[in-house]
Amino acid sequence: MKRGWKCCLAVYQEVSGESGSLGKSTCPTRADNRNLREMPAYHDRREKACKMLESAQVTLIKLAQKGKTEKDKKGDTMTEIEKDIPLVDQLVPRSKRPTFTQKPKWAPFGLGWLGIGKKIDKIDWARKEIALCTEALTKGREQLKEDVNSVGAEQDYYPPLSSAFVHFNKQMAAHMAMQCLAHNRPYRMAERYIEQAPQNVVWKNLSLNPYEARFRMAASYAITAGLIVVWTFPVAFISALSSINGLINAYPWLSWLDFLERDGFGYTLLRGVVSGVLPPILLALLMMGLPVILRREFVSDDLS
Repeated sequence: MKRGWKCCLAVYQEVSGESGSLGKSTCPTRADNRNLREMPAYHDRREKACKMLESAQVTLIKLAQKGKTEKDKKGDTMTEIEKDIPLVDQLVPRSKRPTFTQKPKWAPFGLGWLGIGKKIDKIDWARKEIALCTEALTKGREQLKEDVNSVGAEQDYYPPLSSAFVHFNKQMAAHMAMQCLAHNRPYRMAERYIEQAPQNVVWKNLSLNPYEARFRMAASYAITAGLIVVWTFPVAFISALSSINGLINAYPWLSWLDFLERDGFGYTLLRGVVSGVLPPILLALLMMGLPVILRREFVSDDLS
């Protein structure tokens, strides 16, 4: 069997033995994590298409209501040809329906703001995308069910990973299982977490081996230390803006900012904005970017 399957089985056997003394009601159940391959990508694509479809339909309803109001004011009546056309197409022409610019295959991101790409109807595209992803997810779930029910793990399309979830009926049994030694080799089955919610789990990190996890942790510490050093330069620059007059007098190459020392209401106001308003705003924007970077670093690390 593969190493991941052995680890999952060992976890189950270990906690079963430890919790057996607490009674049959505490016997745990095991949920093995598997490499779902393309299924998470299809799920994310369907979620994105569902949100796009909902937004586009709301926009289309607003446009249709506006078109109906204008048509009622004019007193227009439908002709025989228009009766065969769907009502939404009568009220909202195809050219005014919600559209988006599809990303070119060669581009790493969308270039719609440059006018590059093909304009596609949002509603039609989202419906096709939802149907495609739903069909793929249905087939994937059927295959996953077959893999779970199969005896061996070598031929599974969705193979087990080196992690598992173990559910207990009593909290005491879970704490006992967490404290026990599960493997005689270092770093094997050493990472355990208790009382975790699904939203706190970074699912793509469940397949990391112990050495890769520790390498990522060391890299995250190094990146965090580097950020602390790098962040001092923009913070120092922003802090120096509060004393812009002293900088002008201390450094001759800043003489082009002499106009800030002139008399007059306009210059006084500009000097107050540069030295009093601008530094806290820039510092707040700088501090807003730091949690985003640390959060992305946290997700890539094995701290979840």
